[in-house]
Amino acid sequence: MLDTNLKSKYMDKLLSVLALFCVTIVFAQMNDSEVDQIGNGNYDNVIQAGFMNDSDLLQFGHENWANIEQYGTYNQFNTTQEGDHNHAEVYQDGNRNLGGGYFLKWGIYQQGDWNTALTTSIGDDNNSGTGQYGDENVSEIDQLGDRNDANGYRYGNYQVGDNNTAFIGQYGDDNFAHNEQLGDENTVTVNQNGYQHISWSIQFGNSNRNTVLQTGNDHYSNVYQLGYTNVDNVIQSNN
Repeated sequence: MLDTNLKSKYMDKLLSVLALFCVTIVFAQMNDSEVDQIGNGNYDNVIQAGFMNDSDLLQFGHENWANIEQYGTYNQFNTTQEGDHNHAEVYQDGNRNLGGGYFLKWGIYQQGDWNTALTTSIGDDNNSGTGQYGDENVSEIDQLGDRNDANGYRYGNYQVGDNNTAFIGQYGDDNFAHNEQLGDENTVTVNQNGYQHISWSIQFGNSNRNTVLQTGNDHYSNVYQLGYTNVDNVIQSNN
């Protein structure tokens, strides 16, 4: 049999490993999930199904990973990561869901370099946004359905720094996309397929690139670039 000291050592190692992982599964209505993780290499997975559920996640450190899944109606999430090489991924399936809540700017907020934010919404009347401060960051928002906003409370993709990449893909009707970047050598791509879409792209800085692809009828695109050697391409075509 193991002596007491050896048992204690094994338990300490086991607890150290388990502390790196946090998995929350909720199947009900009006539930709240709040998770705070401080350190490097942490992982959080939240799954919520039902009505008016809320996920709040805060991670401080580097190389952390957050995965949020919400199924149902009127759900919302707020994910904050501060550090480098972090990854946040959110999937929402349902109608009238929010990323960021009614009074917050973004569902995903990241501060640092080489971070990645991915948000996918399937359904109608959903709204989500991502804010990133730093360099070499990537943000992607995909929405499948009608009357969706990639706008958060104020912005869809909002990036401050250099060499950042922002993408919004919307497939359906009456959707709205908003990208804003402050810095140099940034890239925006918008792909909208359907009817009556609106796209706003704003870039402050030099050597930035903006591309808007709108397929269908009755689309509107507004592009504003302030700086030098910027490039813009807007392609609008009927089905």
